[in-house]
Amino acid sequence: MKKIMLVFLIIISFTACKNDTKEIDDLKEENTRLQNELVMQSANKAKYVWTVIYCKTGTFSVGSDDPKGHFTTLDKTLFWSDIEEVSNFTDDLKYKLQDDLENKCRRRYNNTLHSIQNRETYVFDTYEEASKFKYETLN
Repeated sequence: MKKIMLVFLIIISFTACKNDTKEIDDLKEENTRLQNELVMQSANKAKYVWTVIYCKTGTFSVGSDDPKGHFTTLDKTLFWSDIEEVSNFTDDLKYKLQDDLENKCRRRYNNTLHSIQNRETYVFDTYEEASKFKYETLN
């Protein structure tokens, strides 16, 4: 009788373990699904971006003693974009925004542009945050 009870208890414990394993697997699957949903929601959520280029501009001078010319004065200059609303913000989009702004900067300053020192794109969750940051940076 003891042997039968022991076998019966072993069978019950294996069955309980199988149910626990299935529940754990189900929970893992649901967790993975929920994580994927969160990633998709955050990727689709609109972001507000502001791009700034730090450059040096100056006066270019060519003289008889310097036929190639040189910059006589250099000033640090900020050139910036409007705050833009974008969805699915990625590094590719960041570099595209920076390249587009750099092209505008080069057209704007043309011959007075000495060099591009740095390009930055700032990303915000709300327009308010972006606007406040832009104001504090420029003033």
